[in-house]
Amino acid sequence: MPTLAKQLGFSAVLVGSICSILPLIGMASKVLMGALGDKFQCHKMLIIIYILITSASFFSLDFLSPINKKIEAEMLCKSNSTIQLCSEKHGEKCMTTKIKAEFKENTKINCQMECIVDDIFINDVCNIWNSSEFCDISLKESFKVDKQTTIFPSSLLRDVTKNDSSVIIFPTSMTSHLLVFHAELLAHHIEQERRCLSIPIGGIKESEESKHNLFIPYCETDKNFSCQMLCDNPILTDIGKVVDEESTISHYQFWLFLSLLTTGWIGMAAITSLGETVCFGLLGDRPSEFGKQRLFGSLGWGLMTLIGGFFVDLFSKDRTKKNYSPIFYSAAIFLSIDLFTAFRLKDTKRVQSSSIMCDIGKLLLDVRIIIYVIWCILMGMSNGIVGNFFFWYLEELSDCDDLPRIKTLEGSYVMLQSFCGEIPFFFLNAWVLNKIGHINAMSLTLFTFGTIFILYSILKNPVHFLPISFLNGITFSTMYATMASYASIIAPPGTEATMQGLIGSVYEGLGVSFGSFIAGLLMQYLEGDKVFRLYGIIALTMCVLHILIQFILGRSQKFSPVNTDTKKSVQYASPENAIKIMNSQ
Repeated sequence: MPTLAKQLGFSAVLVGSICSILPLIGMASKVLMGALGDKFQCHKMLIIIYILITSASFFSLDFLSPINKKIEAEMLCKSNSTIQLCSEKHGEKCMTTKIKAEFKENTKINCQMECIVDDIFINDVCNIWNSSEFCDISLKESFKVDKQTTIFPSSLLRDVTKNDSSVIIFPTSMTSHLLVFHAELLAHHIEQERRCLSIPIGGIKESEESKHNLFIPYCETDKNFSCQMLCDNPILTDIGKVVDEESTISHYQFWLFLSLLTTGWIGMAAITSLGETVCFGLLGDRPSEFGKQRLFGSLGWGLMTLIGGFFVDLFSKDRTKKNYSPIFYSAAIFLSIDLFTAFRLKDTKRVQSSSIMCDIGKLLLDVRIIIYVIWCILMGMSNGIVGNFFFWYLEELSDCDDLPRIKTLEGSYVMLQSFCGEIPFFFLNAWVLNKIGHINAMSLTLFTFGTIFILYSILKNPVHFLPISFLNGITFSTMYATMASYASIIAPPGTEATMQGLIGSVYEGLGVSFGSFIAGLLMQYLEGDKVFRLYGIIALTMCVLHILIQFILGRSQKFSPVNTDTKKSVQYASPENAIKIMNSQ
């Protein structure tokens, strides 16, 4: 979704903001649907309803079109006039490759230009070129000069007023005009120097619908003019500096995207927590076996991500602007099969709690449960940057020749995460948790996340990232099994779905939300390797603090659960004794 949003024309800050809002909505959905399922014992029915909602919402995203936005440019008028376009984005080393890949059949880029020009240029257009159409029609605004400078607003189409504080100084001693025209740019004659493109002008005319022939602008002496341009291809918009990035939220595409994602996210969040409740109900007194059920989710995830990435590249015909239709159609098909499966689920009945929130509230007063909640937030923050900006970073890091096949590489990464990381560990998690306990498993996941982030910041070749995917067995599989089984075991009878929803909402609503928002801000203004290095340092620091705090709590009689029969302190590291004792209290 983040790479799709980027292709639709959304900035990293906007994507980070969206990714921070969605988990908050999911948090409310998890808690509300969990409490509703516990109250009316209707977990299965709610799962079926939200599969339908999720399927319809996500499938509709395929029909959104990109946002075309004005970008800043400079017109260099000389014997062979060009448009110069510079990027302020990090990692824009493949601008030429991106544009040429989009224009294999059509070598022309159509742009509507708005340039501030002087009297000399206008005289050349009207007299030397004998192009009267620009003299009479395209001079939309003129600005008379009283001194040595002319003041223009930062938006060329905004009226100049004395109260306008966002202005730029345009040095000239003449009258300046806003010249509006249509230009055809030659895509396959682009030259790139660092972060700037020089695109030859194949011809200009008064408008795209004008019946006049195109003519090539030229000047006897070189002249530079500030321009804004609106082009028919989103690749240029993605490369250039947008005139008014804040105006993105005024486009209908943004609100449709946000609405559909919100609806789908509500359904997905509800299905996750309700599905886990049904799963633990079927497992009964074997909650540590949860990983062996959850591994089938990783099986589907890894397999279909690899196949989906391949078909996205295949249907995109080697272009950098990807066609995501295969993803949305396959999602609709598999969610339909999922709906049929949900009808056949056995809906288990559980003991009902007379006071759900009171039981949960008492549980949250325990200091170790508070630490567990904080750990869930840290896990959410870590997965927030991985889930939303890892592929963003990977595409910025890729060589230009790799871009047409980047989705296949991303699919391979996720496939290795699932088959070589998650699935083996879902088999091993029951043994791991019984061997080292939940507390030590929490420290292990923090340390692994820190190591992964540091490696991300060091490596430069995307192919070298593939072996790191094996560690996803700890950062997702072990983390998820630890979080879900811990919540299931500590939940008082009759509050299981509510507890799963609460922990899931803390993980996503606070952790993923906050982590995504901060990551979006950092990715906008810093290079990706610095962002991941910062997250790595934070994760390793939190690991050390977690170990120290648990060591102190383990030695303190005050914070240890007490077995009321023997009056002896019991260690929390083993879930099979300490947590059950806390339930009995």
